[in-house]
Amino acid sequence: MGANAQTSVPAFVTGQVLTAQQQTEINTGIPVFADSSARDAAFGNSGEKTLAEGQYAYLEDTNATQFYDGSTWQAVGVNPGLVFIQSTSSLSTSFSMNDVFSSTYDNYRIILAMTSSDTNLTMRLRVGGTDNSAASYQRQRLFVAATTVTGARTTGATSWTDFLSNAGKSFLIMDVISPFLAESTGVWLQNGYNSSINPAMNIHSLNHSVTSSFDGFTITSSAALTGTCTVFGYSKS
Repeated sequence: MGANAQTSVPAFVTGQVLTAQQQTEINTGIPVFADSSARDAAFGNSGEKTLAEGQYAYLEDTNATQFYDGSTWQAVGVNPGLVFIQSTSSLSTSFSMNDVFSSTYDNYRIILAMTSSDTNLTMRLRVGGTDNSAASYQRQRLFVAATTVTGARTTGATSWTDFLSNAGKSFLIMDVISPFLAESTGVWLQNGYNSSINPAMNIHSLNHSVTSSFDGFTITSSAALTGTCTVFGYSKS
């Protein structure tokens, strides 16, 4: 936590003598918290203020200033269309990102920027730290290299396949639709990579047909990856 971070927002009583630390916290103006969990724990307990409409807070982990509207915390200013959730650079031949899908957002964007030798990536949805390997993964693929266009289709598979990476810079951009909701999950995926000196384009329409709620995903590769994978939520307002 930073020097201004608080773990409580005290409610003072008549005649109370304030400590130097309490005076310092008052002087920060807007209460500062390490994260949303520390913010939520700072109100409503014995000796603390009751959370009420008009309360402000600053979160160190996301550098966000928020206000309480009487029912939920809202961002101050214009809400961004994409809200950062989590990022990792620990890729290798397999990596998982847990607790990135929640009730906070309905839809998400995943950006994977990577380098590797020639490889084929696969992806599975997961919940509670466990991959879903049911034969419920469907895909429709359109691949364009130079002037050649090919298509492929898979139904009833145990993962989504044929996300490609090649020597040089490659990327995946995925819009994930309703992964946390108890309904089928859809994905629109754009995949580009550098085949020697010629770029290629790989587009997928993906579906997971089971009406389950998922909170994360795993991507595996036939060759070690380096790079970064970042997850954003699409703001609802």
